[in-house]
Amino acid sequence: MNRDKKWFCLALGIFVLAFAMVGLVNYVLDPYGLFRKDFSWQFVEPNQDFIKPRYVTDNPGRYDCFVFGSSRVNNIDVLKIKNYTCYNMFCNGELPREYLDDLRYMLKKGVKIKLLLVGLDDFSFKHDPAKRLSDPLRHPYPPVLNHYLAPFYMRYLFSIHAQHIMGPVVDGYVAKIRGKLGVQPVTYDITGTGRIIAPGADRFIEAHAEAHRKDPKFTEKIESVTGDHMKGTVDDLTQFVNLLKAHGIRSVFFINPPYKTWFLDLNLDEFGRFERELAKLADFYDFSGVNSITRDAYNYYNPSHYRPPIGDMMIARMLGDETTTVPADFGLLVTPENVEAHLQRLREQVAGETNSVNARQK
Repeated sequence: MNRDKKWFCLALGIFVLAFAMVGLVNYVLDPYGLFRKDFSWQFVEPNQDFIKPRYVTDNPGRYDCFVFGSSRVNNIDVLKIKNYTCYNMFCNGELPREYLDDLRYMLKKGVKIKLLLVGLDDFSFKHDPAKRLSDPLRHPYPPVLNHYLAPFYMRYLFSIHAQHIMGPVVDGYVAKIRGKLGVQPVTYDITGTGRIIAPGADRFIEAHAEAHRKDPKFTEKIESVTGDHMKGTVDDLTQFVNLLKAHGIRSVFFINPPYKTWFLDLNLDEFGRFERELAKLADFYDFSGVNSITRDAYNYYNPSHYRPPIGDMMIARMLGDETTTVPADFGLLVTPENVEAHLQRLREQVAGETNSVNARQK
């Protein structure tokens, strides 16, 4: 009996020790950056949905302007927005429900907002935000949802994170400790502008412009996002717009511009429904479609993400900055009065580009 008890205690001790080691390793390496103050030790994308709302509400007086949106709006340089101190709240795949939750929480915590730029996408109405709760990279900051922090931290600390996450983290820590890391290609400016900055990617494109334009990724067919969350998205945006009005916050809504091949593969009927519903709620700038910017792959990292100079043009168009040159066909202000004519122009652009592509292939 005593022998069985001894083995049980030994096994229990080993289990507790192993469990504690998992927690300690996750706390020290902190793969998603939840405990981190110094993001120069961040070697994979952090969970910005968690970190950014916490950061701005811990510093409620630092910023008076915010950009909301998906990873596409990362390339809007908030330092180019004049007369405001602006922070880029972008998160990977961010949806209108999360805009609404973050805005409510920020206002509740005393963040004073003078200007809000709100980026929307062709997938904004397709994803169910509830499904993001199971993604450790995209789980929102629990207090934003009126949830307790402790259970989330416990799951985070005592989880076995995926190898494709932990591998680069371990390698990065080892290289940095040994002094052999070198210059990191990506800077996570979480406590400054909120942006992810990768100057090396832009230097490479500028040095190899024609090769970049001919990259096969810009001619491959895009796998369209499926799903229909239109009603929920419109409800979320309605509450969002009403909250902005109630607090007297100046806002500018806009549609991000993917590269033309991405747009050509969209379901324009679904996209048109979304733009009609959005026009009922607020005027917005539509930078999408087939135009002088979206035709040129030089303006893009990949078919989904435009480069910072394009973000500069978008800021200039939306905020009336005449010091930046913007093509006349890039960024139309859409209103209830012109939305149908605008959607017809988009159809004509797609038809014209499709015919041109077919003619070149013959």
